[in-house]
Amino acid sequence: MGGSLPSPQSELDEDEDYMDVQSDSRGSTSPPLTPTCSPDPLHTETRALLHTFFREWAGDAKQEDGDSPKALPTMRRLGGDINEKHRMAFQGMLQKLSIQRPEDIQKLSEVPSMVFSDGVTNWGRIVTVISFGAFVAKHLKSIHMENCVGILADSFTDYLMTQKKEWIVEHNGWDGCVEFFHVEDYESGLKTVLMAFAGVAGLGASLAYMIR
Repeated sequence: MGGSLPSPQSELDEDEDYMDVQSDSRGSTSPPLTPTCSPDPLHTETRALLHTFFREWAGDAKQEDGDSPKALPTMRRLGGDINEKHRMAFQGMLQKLSIQRPEDIQKLSEVPSMVFSDGVTNWGRIVTVISFGAFVAKHLKSIHMENCVGILADSFTDYLMTQKKEWIVEHNGWDGCVEFFHVEDYESGLKTVLMAFAGVAGLGASLAYMIR
């Protein structure tokens, strides 16, 4: 946390109102989730990270850290905290999307498109989007659609690698994510990110009371 580098708190605190502005136009500008280039090492690493993380949330046994993507322990810590402490906001978003059939998976392209619609990218938003994907993976398991978890992971991978790859490369890939979140106190900054989801899901007032 030295020099002029942003902290997790300051980066996440910039996100306070971005999704409230977009809530009325949800899904109108979602790009296709088709990769524009052949897989490279970053694409392969991202796909492995999301597939492993989502499948763990869907009930698969956890991999040993030595056999798993380097960023997986960080995603477990951050994603676990986000999902456990702010389940209400994610549940509201999931109910709005109404994922009940395999063809409904495409609706999930609305979420990352909306999160990044103002052109601002940071690790806080990326981690929150992935955490929501893990929440959806658990839902798919609960409705006996666990065979769609891989499709879900591929969809989120394709979005990140077509829309956010340049930013991720410039910020040292997933090693940069691990380094950025190598701190203990990030919870206060997460409030603003979850308020963004709450605004889209129509839960703003009740969630604000719960996490203030």
